This record gives sequence, C-alpha cells and structure tokens, in this order.
Amino acid sequence: MISKMLKASKLYCVCVVCVALIFVLAACSNEKKLDANTSIEEINLFVASSLTSSIEEIIQEFEKENPNTKVIVNADSSGKLKTQILEGFDCDLFFSASSREVDELIKANLIKKEDSVDVLENNLAIIGFKNSEYKIENLADIQSVNSIALAYGSVPVGFYTRKALIAEGILNGAYDDKESIKAITGVELADALGSVMISEQANASTTITAVAEKSTDIGFAYTSDVNRNENTKIILKISKDLTGEIVYPLANIKPSAEISKEHIESVQKLFEYLQSEKAKVIYKKYGFSAI
Repeated sequence: MISKMLKASKLYCVCVVCVALIFVLAACSNEKKLDANTSIEEINLFVASSLTSSIEEIIQEFEKENPNTKVIVNADSSGKLKTQILEGFDCDLFFSASSREVDELIKANLIKKEDSVDVLENNLAIIGFKNSEYKIENLADIQSVNSIALAYGSVPVGFYTRKALIAEGILNGAYDDKESIKAITGVELADALGSVMISEQANASTTITAVAEKSTDIGFAYTSDVNRNENTKIILKISKDLTGEIVYPLANIKPSAEISKEHIESVQKLFEYLQSEKAKVIYKKYGFSAI
C-alpha cells in the first residue's frame, strides 16, 4: 500500500514538473516571437569627449521615450572622429567641439550644410587640482608652473589653447592659419615657455584626468570639463577675445542608399532631441551654454 502511494506521489510530481516546463517553453516561445516582431534601430552617435557626461544622461532619457531605439555612442577627440568618418566608419550623427571638423566633412560631401546646426558654446580655461594654490591671473603666469597638460593641436581644445597663446604673444604663429596652429608641437610649446614640461594629451578627457591625478600642475580644458571631475577646479577662464568663439555643431551624416526609411526617421528624431529644451537643461547642468 505504502509502495503504491509513493509511486503515485512520484507520478504526481513528474506531472507537475512537465506542466511547469510546458508553460516555461510557451513563455519563451512567445518572447522569441515578440523579439522577432520588434525592430530595434541602432543609431551611431559620434561625440566630442567633452560632451561625454551630458550626452550619456540625454541618451538615457531619449531611449526611455524611444524603447525601440538603441544609441551607440563613440566619444573621442573631434579630430579623430572626423578622420574615422572620412575613413568610412558607420556614423549617423556627429557632435563636434569645433566647426572646423564639420566644415571639412561638408567639403568631403559627407554632410549637407543645411544638416548642420550650432547647438552649444564653451569656454577655454586653465584648470588645476581642487586644492591647487597656483596664482595665475593671466596666460603669461603659466610659465611659473613646472608642468602643463594640454591636448594635441589636432584636437579642438588643443587648437584653441595654441590660438590663445599666439594671441597673447607667448607663441609665435599666424592667428588665422588653422593648419599651422594645429601643427605646433609640445616641444615648441615647451621651448616658448622655458623650463615648463608639456604633457600632450589625446583629448579633453585625458587632460582632465592628468590634472585630477596630479600628473601635471595645471592643464588647459573647457570650463564644462570641471563638472566631470570633482578633483579639478577652474583657475582662470580664458577670454573669447583670445580663442574666438568655441561652438559645438551637431551634424547629420548623409545616409547611404541602402539605409531604410525607418532608420533615417529614427536618426532625425535623435537629431532633433539633441537640440530640444530637455537636452539644453542637461547641457547647462554640465557647464555648457545653449545657443
């Protein structure tokens, strides 16, 4: 009798397990069908490294409102991103820290002039570690420090740094000659500043890191950059009379012939969202000025 009861109990357990498996498999099947019927649009967004934190927050909001869209962000120096686009990298939108890179892509017939819009403004600044006690009241005072971090001339923030130093008479060069300004090396800068060590950096983000980690005494970055690292502070804001306007244009890259209408519409939606009032609130939080 007991043996029969045990057999019945085992049979009941097996039946319960089988029924449970049927429900699980059915659920998985339905989930696969849902995934198959749901089209996820992936948008490739190239952004200047100084925009990284603000863009991450904006994209989170955009994807919440557009659950069928995934934005893949590639953040680096604007010069490097421009080169990648010229080389054929998959890019839908380009948010540059300088109009120079966008102008080159327009000349290369990869962007229509009407598909580029100036969205933000920024300022160049001398930054230091949060507890820094350096007294720098003008650009000439940077010769009193031991080391300076700044980006390469091909990078917008490095370009504006060199431009300001030329305007102030610290560096020799033609203020309006973009190519010669980009070509000024760290060695030339060190020679112009005397015994100051120059640490050239790949972009604004690595410049900020160098200062935050005390690898250098000061650095040249954007005023917005200090909002990305609590261990840095602004020592001196550089006048736009020296740098010229620092504008961030957003551009829609020309789509290839095989790109679907749905993808183009998704890219346009993001293009507009990055210029929206919602986005501008976030940009301002990170130290940018909306145009």
